[in-house]
This record gives sequence, C-alpha cells and structure tokens, in this order.
Amino acid sequence: MRSIGLKHAALGLVIFMAALFALVAGAGATRGAQQSTAANVRASALLVRPLVATGGGHTCSLNASGAVRCWGANHDGQLGDGTTVSHQRPALVAGLSSGVTAIAAGFSHTCALTTAGGVKCWGTNNDGELGDFTQVNRSTPVDVINLASGVVAISAGDRHTCALLATGGMQCWGYNVYGELGNGTSGNSWLGAVPVCATGTGFGCVGGAPLTGIASMGAGGINTCAVTTAGALKCWGGNYSGQLGLGFAPDSASPPGGICPTSAEPNASCVSLPADVPSLQSGIAAVNAGQIACALTTTGGVKCWGYNYWGDVGNGTRTTLPADAPNYAVPTPVDVTGLGSGVDAIAERCALLASGGVKCWGSNAFGQVGDGTTAIRPSPVDVFGLSSGVASISGGGHVCVVMAAGGLKCWGQNGAGQLGAPTTETCAFSAPCSTVPVDVSQCSICVEGIAFKHQIYPDNIDWVPIGAPGTVDGNQVRVIATLQNQTGSDQPVTIEFRDADTDALLPGGSIDGTVPSSATLPVTFVWNTDGFAWDGGVARSPRHVRVTVLQGGATRDIDIRSIKIVPKPVVLVHGYASSAATWSAYQGFLSASSPDWKAYAVGDGTVPGKEDTGALPPPARNTNTIDENAQQVDLYIEGVRKLTNAWHVDIVAHSMGGLISRYYIQNVMGPDAYSKPVVSHLIMLGTPNHGTICADLIFVASGTLANFPATLQNTIAYVSAIFDTQVTNRRGVPFSISAGIIPIGTCVIGLPPSDGITGLLSAVGVGGDAAPLFGISDYETRLILHTSMTSSRPTFDEFVKPRLVAPPPPAAAAAAASSV
Repeated sequence: MRSIGLKHAALGLVIFMAALFALVAGAGATRGAQQSTAANVRASALLVRPLVATGGGHTCSLNASGAVRCWGANHDGQLGDGTTVSHQRPALVAGLSSGVTAIAAGFSHTCALTTAGGVKCWGTNNDGELGDFTQVNRSTPVDVINLASGVVAISAGDRHTCALLATGGMQCWGYNVYGELGNGTSGNSWLGAVPVCATGTGFGCVGGAPLTGIASMGAGGINTCAVTTAGALKCWGGNYSGQLGLGFAPDSASPPGGICPTSAEPNASCVSLPADVPSLQSGIAAVNAGQIACALTTTGGVKCWGYNYWGDVGNGTRTTLPADAPNYAVPTPVDVTGLGSGVDAIAERCALLASGGVKCWGSNAFGQVGDGTTAIRPSPVDVFGLSSGVASISGGGHVCVVMAAGGLKCWGQNGAGQLGAPTTETCAFSAPCSTVPVDVSQCSICVEGIAFKHQIYPDNIDWVPIGAPGTVDGNQVRVIATLQNQTGSDQPVTIEFRDADTDALLPGGSIDGTVPSSATLPVTFVWNTDGFAWDGGVARSPRHVRVTVLQGGATRDIDIRSIKIVPKPVVLVHGYASSAATWSAYQGFLSASSPDWKAYAVGDGTVPGKEDTGALPPPARNTNTIDENAQQVDLYIEGVRKLTNAWHVDIVAHSMGGLISRYYIQNVMGPDAYSKPVVSHLIMLGTPNHGTICADLIFVASGTLANFPATLQNTIAYVSAIFDTQVTNRRGVPFSISAGIIPIGTCVIGLPPSDGITGLLSAVGVGGDAAPLFGISDYETRLILHTSMTSSRPTFDEFVKPRLVAPPPPAAAAAAASSV
C-alpha cells in the first residue's frame, strides 16, 4: 500500500487502515527531500559527511568519497546491486563507488546525482520513474535520458522523480495521475523527463512557459513543491488530504489554480500546474512534500499541513472527525509546536535542530517517532539518545540519521531490514521494528566492488570483463572482489564466495588473506561455473554471487553482484543416411526450458563442418569414414565454441552419430585451457555400439560399393571386432544411452528387442561378457522407433534434458575450482 492509496474516500476509513497507511506511507515526503542544499542537510556537515535517503522499505547512504550503499527491500532492484535479493547490510550500488553528490529514494526506486550534474536511477519502473523511456525495472543504475548534466538537486516521490536544474527550472518524470509532474496534464505517466510548467501544458509547456526561478524543491507521495529564489512556496499534484497547503477543502469542486483536467477519480482534488501556497509566499527556505507536508522557514521555524489523523502536522491536535475536516485534512499550514526557530533541516514528521538534536511527532505505530514507545505524539518529542551530534536526516515509515562523528542510526519499521541492523522488537501487526535508534552495521573492512571476467575462446591468456550477454555454463570465471581496509592495521580475513540465492558456498570459494593497513586488496576466486546455468533442472538467470568478509566468524561486510550464465550449446550429431534436418524439433525443446539454450546440428551451415553418412537408398559412391566424419564434427564444434564463447559443449548423437562422437572424444577432442574435456556429456540415442544387422543386410544386398564405408562401419563385424577394440577411452566424458525396445525384431523377425534398426544389446553395448559398454550404467529402454528418437519430446524431457541440466558431481566441481 502506498500513500496514494488513501484518497478522498478516507471519510469512512477505519483506524486499522489508517495504521496500515502509516506502515508505508509518508516516506515519499522525506524521500523527496533528499537534496544537497543547506535547507535539507546542515551546511556545516554537508561537505564532509554522508547523506542518507529512506524509501518505502529500503535505505541508501552516500559517503564523503561519493560512494552509494543501499540495504533493505530489493524486490524491484531498488538496492542497485544487480540483484533482487533483499539484505540488511549496506552494499555498494553497482558502478557508484564514487562520483555521487546526492541521493533520493522513492517507494521502490532510487536515484543519484553525479558530480557531472547527471542523474542515474534504478529499481521499479512501472510508471517511468527511472526516466529511461522504458517501463523495465532496473537492478543497476541507468542514465536518465537528456539529464547527463546541468542538474543541481534531485528528489523522489513514491512513483515520480524530479530534478532541479542549474538554470532554476525543474524537470520531472514518472507517475502523473494526479498532476504531480506539474506540466498541466494528469491521469498519465511520463517515461522521460519533462519540464515543469508555469503555464501551458504537456511536453514543452505548449501555450505557456516553463517554471523558472526555483531554489529548492521536494517530491512527495503524489505531490511536489518548490521554493522560489524569493522564498515563496508553490505546490501541485494530489490534494485529497490538503497536502498542497492551498487552504481549500480536499473535496472542493473548484480549487484555486484549477482542478486537474483528468484524474484517477472523478471527484479527486488535484492541481496539475504549480499553485502558490497563499500563506507561505515569503521567508521559506526548504520544503518536504508528501501527504504530510512541511516547510522550513528562513528563521528556522517549521510549518506543516495535510493529513492529521495521527497528529502529523505537529501542532498538538488530531483531526479525527472527517465531518469537520474531510479526509482528516489540515489544508492550511500551521506552526509546529515548539519549533518556531532553531531548526536546520526537516524530514517527514521530524526536525533536525541547530543543536544537532532530533525531534519527531505524529504517527508512531512502528516506533518512527523514536522515543521508545508506539504512542501517538501530536507534538514534537525528543528522539531517544539523539540530543546532539546529528548531521543529516531522512524518514517516513522508518527514519535514519547520519552522525557528525560518523556512522548512521535508524529506527522505525524493519520488516525488510531497512534499519541496517537486526532488531528484536515488534510493533503494529507484529512487524519487526525498533522504537529507538539503532546503529546501522558499518564495515571497517569493506567490499568495494565485485567484477567478473572470463576468457574469449580460444584465447586462454587474456581475461576480459563479462558484459550483459553473460558467460556460458562451464566457463571458468574470475570473481574479483576488491577489499578496502579502513583501519590503521593489517587485518586477517576470510573471504567467502557464495551463491546468494541458495547460500551455498561456491566450490573452493573460501579464501584466507590479509588486507594491508589503510589499503585495498583485490582477491580473485577462479570459479568453475559447470552446472550453474541450472538449479534443480530449472534455468536460473541471472545468478547472484555474494562476497562476505569474515573475521573470527563475524561478518564485516558483504556485497552481491549478478552474473548471467547461459546453458552450454548442444551439438547434435546425426547418424547413418541422415542430415542436420533430423534435429529440426530440438531447438524448440531447448527453448522451452531456456531462451538462451541453443541447439547446433552438424551440417546446418551455421559454422563449417558437415558429416557425410550417405543416404537411402544407398548411393553407389564413397562416404566419409567415421574418422573423417569425426574431423568434421571437430571442425563444427570449434566453430560453435568460437561463435558462442563456450569452452565446453554437450553432444546428443543419434544412431551412427554416437560412433562418430565416441571416435571424436577419444581421438580428436582436445582439452580446454584447464585440462578438462571439451565435451561435458555425450548422450546417445539408438547408437549401434556393437553394430546393426541392418547394415550387414544392406551391405550384402547392395555390394561393396553401396554407401561404402558408412554402411560397412555400421556392420556387426566391423563395430564389434574392430571399432570397439580400438575406441574404448571416454576421456572423462559421461556417456548416457537411450535404447528402443519396440516388440519387433532388428531387420529380421525373431532377433532380440530393438528400435527397428539397433538391437537393445547393441545399443547398450553388451558384448560377449554381457557387460554394458565400458561399464556404462546410465542407460534406459523405452518403446520408440529408431527414426522417432530425434523428434520425441518424451525422450528429451525424460532422458536427455535431466542429464544435460544435472549439476556436476561435487568432487569434480570442487577439484576444478581454485583461488589465487
């Protein structure tokens, strides 16, 4: 539930719903107030201390070096670490380890202002709140289009974002149902930045002119306010709780400044162009917009207005009778009790005093007042333990401050870990919370970044960064974690590399080391990704790697980054008298499991390499030998590896293709750069591993020139007596066999069960000693014709796929991993 969910129908709102509103609402006002101006952060601390921004269920901080860390809820990627994994420990935002001057947090999106004056955003984007002209959620920062420079401040409402330009103008983007973007339109969303208009409408303020002369601003839940250089206040957007401060009742039919031309509700009160707040036309320094809006005067006083069921305007009263005040609204600014002067900065229902102390008031169901209780406070009270030493503040459903001496403290709701520390208290609805400030977990030995690198086949020397296309299952990946020691002495640590989704330690992923005093140390873990494109037979993309720094078993810092790992390519090797076309169904089989899983049939023309196994009826010409076809398979596999950057492939072979693949593996296949087999798995479908009598019959019936040598090299005599005695080395490649057992003989009635071409005993490789081929135990039998094996979905789903997506044996995986 967002603050926008409490509309004019609040006349019948029950206390239960009002308390639930407090769980997530209101944060937009404070979130919108995170600007690099002295009105929002004490001027003495601005240049040397971090800033903090609180969202609906997440928090972000900015340190003196311009690095951004976030923690808490991450369901839409609002933590910016490349994942959607929530966590309570601060972790670096991808690519923002420096160069940021201000941050702003919406309900589930976040934005940063760079030193170049550009804006980057990440998180939810359903209404265009990231400004990249899409509605695609982003788990890492993206540039706001057309705002690469010239921005001096940013602010975020629940689902919209605004930027203050160096020229004194404003641009906003995102949710605009209530006209909160201020361009004369409503009932819509803008996916990119549009100018706020003084007059006119739409992009470019058609028929009017852009708003200018703005000194500071704040975006709230569904409203926005701006302070002019002359100290006057203007507000626009939703007004159902009187949060525009215009002095008229929320259900007024004709409010000053004009009602929105369209709105989410026929009777909703909203203003789509900036309107003057009548009682605040001079002496205003800063504004905090939201359902409860407040203004900071140039003399250090605070005035508030808007929703007041919980005493949120801070004047000692509660508006609990909607018949007297529709929507529990106080539509005209009132003085906050005891805060007529001496205030340096404001947040929603909180004030930072010139003395460095903090006072809060109003709704307290989740301990957000910070006085150790959950009692409603219609007038400001001291926050426990914060009578001095605070440098900056942000708040809503939870409140966070930056201490002048360093460190952060938070209190209030903690259901998603947004306080940055574990808590034992529970508040309304049994929600985790803290009614007093708790220290946010800080790192003394910090993970300052994670990078992924791989090698581009066939270059086994250079390591290059892994981009958005990702890497291929089975490739070696270097995970490089850069650690920073912020203490004055050498620090021994253990660094763990884990799968963040399962919490499993990656094979070989625990490394001991020492980070030098006040220095950085890159730690490289070489990860064998074999099997990591899958999880329990289901494609997992992306994977999330968590790096944890430990000392004596205690966690010092974590960071999480995502990496896309696509499945190995599947090379399909056809059999006797066949072609690549026999595999036409296989790409569909693979795509149904993962859009990134690709099939490559030898001879399809994608890359060089083509088998010649003859045709039916047998032509009177020579064909390739098994050796020659294996060379063609090698040529094709090399092409696929270069095309896909796959250091390993899987092979599914049909009929004689299994013999060709066996020969290739023993005699042609080379190792990869880590002495591993190129082929990860060979699956044979109906392969005559001891020959087929069908070949004998064709050979006898047609003569020695018939399809020679493909026919000859399928005969029982050749395969059993020659091929099987010479081709016996699997070179570490797992073999799996599927055999048909339809109730008919093999070419001649009366022979053992077969698939119509290959007998069962031949397919599973049973010889004179009645032992399966090379001791292979992984085989199955099923009722299927030989010619149907390459198009059978049940064969793929029940036999082929489970073997291709199975994880490697733990011992093999661990042995292949190493660290440096």
